[in-house]
Amino acid sequence: MRIPNDTEALMRTVTRHWQQQQQIVASSSARIATGTRLVSAVDDAAGVAIAERVRSQFESLYQAGRNAQDGINFVEIAQGSLSEMTDLVQRMRVFALQSANGAYDDGQRGYLQRATVLTLDELDALSRRSHANDVNMLDGSRSNLRIQNGANAGDGFDIALRAADSDSIGLGDLSVATQDDAVSALDRLDEALEVLFEHRAELAAAQNRMASAIETLGVSAENTQASHARISDADIGHETVRMLRAEIASQAGAAMMVQVRQATETVMQLLLPEPPPLTPDASGSAGVASPGPMPPAVSMPSMPMPSAPVGPTQTLGSPATMPMPVLGAPTSGAGDPAA
Repeated sequence: MRIPNDTEALMRTVTRHWQQQQQIVASSSARIATGTRLVSAVDDAAGVAIAERVRSQFESLYQAGRNAQDGINFVEIAQGSLSEMTDLVQRMRVFALQSANGAYDDGQRGYLQRATVLTLDELDALSRRSHANDVNMLDGSRSNLRIQNGANAGDGFDIALRAADSDSIGLGDLSVATQDDAVSALDRLDEALEVLFEHRAELAAAQNRMASAIETLGVSAENTQASHARISDADIGHETVRMLRAEIASQAGAAMMVQVRQATETVMQLLLPEPPPLTPDASGSAGVASPGPMPPAVSMPSMPMPSAPVGPTQTLGSPATMPMPVLGAPTSGAGDPAA
């Protein structure tokens, strides 16, 4: 048997396909775990760029909606302060009407004047205390408030802020000490009320605009987020089937690598001698390897031993029989038996 020349190439091919299936399993597992198709830019470079831009868009829209809501909160604080200021001006108008009545004397009008001055002081204090997040709204320090209610630089509008202190609304040095002063104070108070009503109307219009912007931004953000989901979200069913298919192919590739390796090992077993088995020793444990069968003994040819002639009947080559001498028997000198 010869070793095929394409065994190494076959092993490389099987290994390469096995590694590809392992990468598919890892990729699908990551997508299923994260829920997104674009785990890294390697998956889809253009898709990642588009998805990130769309994600930035809808996150900006959500933030613009929150900005508009912050603007509404700001306006509501200003509206509350202006409502309280309107009540103070209405109270001073009542004082002026009372002082304009001829049934009161100057002493009684002095009490009304004192109440009017204290009310003006409270009006000025309220204009200084009206602020949100350290932003003063009604003291005249700011003329407008910029609300960023869009995802781009030019998406926004300004809310006009007016000062609402006594001097700004035309009530500086208001007096109801005399009947004539009280009559003239009525006209000034009516004009102050108009200023406050106009300011409140502008803030209410801005609040309605921001509420409408929040609704529009919410719809736009939902549609943009849905578009982002269609680009980046993973198809869980598709990825599950893809992962299972890759796992089956990976297991088959691993089995094929074992088969190729076994074929190579079979050839190597034919080339290399098999090591001798271990024989157990007297204690029952494995001992040293048996030395194997002994070589056959070499037979040596038999060499006949020469025998000396002893008697007349002995022939050459036959085994000699040595006669045992008899004790006490006489012998002749010549070696012949006695007669």
